[in-house]
Amino acid sequence: MGVTPNPFDAAYQGGSPPWDLGRAQKAFGPLLDEVRGRVLDVGCGTGDLAIELAERGADVWGVDASMLALRTAAQRAQARGQLALIDADRPAPGQPPKGPTAALRLFLADALDLGKLRASFDVIVDCGFFHTLSDRGRERYLTSLGTVSRPGTRLSLLCFSDLEPMWGGPRRVRRKELESAFSREWGVERIEPAVFEHRGNEEGAAGWLMTAAYFGKPLPGLN
Repeated sequence: MGVTPNPFDAAYQGGSPPWDLGRAQKAFGPLLDEVRGRVLDVGCGTGDLAIELAERGADVWGVDASMLALRTAAQRAQARGQLALIDADRPAPGQPPKGPTAALRLFLADALDLGKLRASFDVIVDCGFFHTLSDRGRERYLTSLGTVSRPGTRLSLLCFSDLEPMWGGPRRVRRKELESAFSREWGVERIEPAVFEHRGNEEGAAGWLMTAAYFGKPLPGLN
């Protein structure tokens, strides 16, 4: 499931980019203790959040368009005792991996075309992907998420907030933009201020943490 070279590869070639903390964002702390079942980490990068979710017993699939990031994710997972498979074959329906040593699959794939995974998920996490998208990209992303969601699928999303000054970095997102984007097929449960940690500032940046539940109709052929 290959994709064209990703511009984020350059960031990983130069070492650790600002968003690469070596651990999950603290804003996802409560999620780590609650998540069960099959989880999709969209834009998983070097796997910090995916690895911690897998360590807690979730069946985690990480998707990213940077092979360099995925290779680092696999190395980090293996260093912590997990078997991480890049571009692994899709498991047979009803046969999730057994045990924490086989709980992380990494896919080189386009987050705007998630239907190619041919699977649906109990939980989807987005740590810093949404705020990289253009308006058109957001529309495609919502459509893409719908292809891997079923009624009851839960989404946790962390992004930069418009409350953060414009010093550079990713696009700022207004609360109303999140409410509008996820108003059609998702029920937004809460949007609250959060800290988006990054290596350039110990205090991090102003962010939004959103949780939502999918109520749209599932597409045929999902397991």
